[in-house]
Amino acid sequence: MQTDWMTELDKQLRRGKHVLLYGNVEDRYELKDRYDPLDKCLDSYFRDRGYCGIIHYDIAEKGRVFPEAAKNVFRTCDNVDQIRRHLIDQDEKPVAAVFEYSDRMSGNPQQQTEAERKELILLKKTFTQARRIKPEILKENSELSIEELSGRRNCMIFVASSLQALPSWFYQDHPSLALIRIPRPETQQRETFITRFFDKFAVDGISESEQKAIRQTFIDNTEDLTISDMISIARTAQSEKRFCKNVQEMKDLIFYYRYGAMDDPWEEFNREKIRDAYTEISKRVIGQDHAVSSIVNMLKLANVGITMSPSSGSGGGKPKGVFFFVGPTGVGKTELAKALAQQIFGDENRMHRFDMSEYAEKHAAEKLTGSPPGYVGYEEGGQLTNYVRENPFSILLFDEIEKANGAVLDKFLQILEDGRLTDGKGLTVYFNQSIIIFTSNIGAESLLNLEGMDNISDESPAYEDVHRHFYSEVQNHFVKGLGRPEIFNRLGNNILGFDLLRPMHIKGIFKKFMRNLEKSAGSHNFKLAYKTAGGSVTDKPEESTLCQWIIEIMKQRGNLLYGGRRIRVRMEENIEQPLAAWIFDNAPAEGSTLTLDFKDGKLTIE
Repeated sequence: MQTDWMTELDKQLRRGKHVLLYGNVEDRYELKDRYDPLDKCLDSYFRDRGYCGIIHYDIAEKGRVFPEAAKNVFRTCDNVDQIRRHLIDQDEKPVAAVFEYSDRMSGNPQQQTEAERKELILLKKTFTQARRIKPEILKENSELSIEELSGRRNCMIFVASSLQALPSWFYQDHPSLALIRIPRPETQQRETFITRFFDKFAVDGISESEQKAIRQTFIDNTEDLTISDMISIARTAQSEKRFCKNVQEMKDLIFYYRYGAMDDPWEEFNREKIRDAYTEISKRVIGQDHAVSSIVNMLKLANVGITMSPSSGSGGGKPKGVFFFVGPTGVGKTELAKALAQQIFGDENRMHRFDMSEYAEKHAAEKLTGSPPGYVGYEEGGQLTNYVRENPFSILLFDEIEKANGAVLDKFLQILEDGRLTDGKGLTVYFNQSIIIFTSNIGAESLLNLEGMDNISDESPAYEDVHRHFYSEVQNHFVKGLGRPEIFNRLGNNILGFDLLRPMHIKGIFKKFMRNLEKSAGSHNFKLAYKTAGGSVTDKPEESTLCQWIIEIMKQRGNLLYGGRRIRVRMEENIEQPLAAWIFDNAPAEGSTLTLDFKDGKLTIE
């Protein structure tokens, strides 16, 4: 079966053009009854069409002539100039020259050495100087009789995995050179492969309907893979006896090939864990019931796997979840992302944070996907694309997204729509196993103008009004401020307005921080206890005089707007630091119980 790029190659050569092939050039391609490397496919093409000489030239081996019969035509070429001579002088026997690794003929596409530049200039001159062949020599004769238009031209084929690695002046806008991109196998090629080699993957005796389902699963889940990858999957099935008898086992085989022995956390994240998720996450994120509920609903959807996304395979599709957390500072936006990572992966460090204040300039977009060829940092790749390629199962937190330049935000359009992003090297990275979270304080300053903010209580202002305020502010930022309504439209109902800190939440936040302090003290062989207002001792920090003190502090004008972060700062200044100083000065015995009280505006310890 001839693929689109092969058809285009034949068309351009018939027109008398030379061709630059780029893209997926190191794969294998269907050739009659087998899959062969590109050089063998080109050899077969030229032999079938009557070319008598085929020169393969690469920078490693200099010149070599294939097939053997071609040695009767001319000797092996040792340099570009000799190849050029054959193309210019030969008009009786058609010649094709294939320049392998042509993107390595120049060390730097922006600046070549004198020798490199001379070689490339000679080849570019040959574009128009190469002789045309008398039509009767070729098997497929031309009807044109004018000498300059008769027959095909001795041709040059340049092969480059990365088009940008060649100097642009060499290939751009030349009427005698056609650029043809070789893509990764498309649906039809993947279908042909699995149909031909189905017996290499599956056990015997499977029903026809099950075979069809397994084949379709293979096609859907290998969207971004090469033929070489598919051959390797077949070899994996053979060598490790991982033959498939149903759809799930085919998914598992492809997953195993992609990620090695790694278990799919989405498969392991069972119903019991999801049922417990709301309770577990709420222990860490206090006072944000609406946001936590939305997160848990996402987990249910990810576990079930039903989606309207057109691609459901492991190589494509939208991210598992996309959220835009917006609200006042210190109310749990980042903490919710960490709690989600802990719940799914068992490790909050699987949440990777990108500080978007570092992407305020237009050129900073290159930091996400990598610099273009020829620029500093090209070989390093992009910060985002590199991370996702190495950590496909992760939570990506883009913090303070409102500080990013609009050009940077444009990079997210493809991620939100298709779950993929192409880096500076032309490699595609997939986000369909990731969760994307944006955080923002948009609208936090103008929140003071909301009705009911003069006297914040557990009921006023209503959460619905707070959410509506932040939603409107986000819309204004993207639509009117940045002029990018398409980004806002893709966020849609994923915008979650975080509630402001209310008096009823202070106790819970205080208790959480004190429990962390208790764990730290325990690691040093100390126990903490607390005095109540009545003078008794308790192990419940929320009943202590310390808790009463922090409640009074947070009643002060504006403190609630700074959320849990303000509570933490006050506790560090008035509890953590004085406690550490007291232990240092008094050196209590290991195993001691330290009873904390708050009197006359300061911490006391017994």
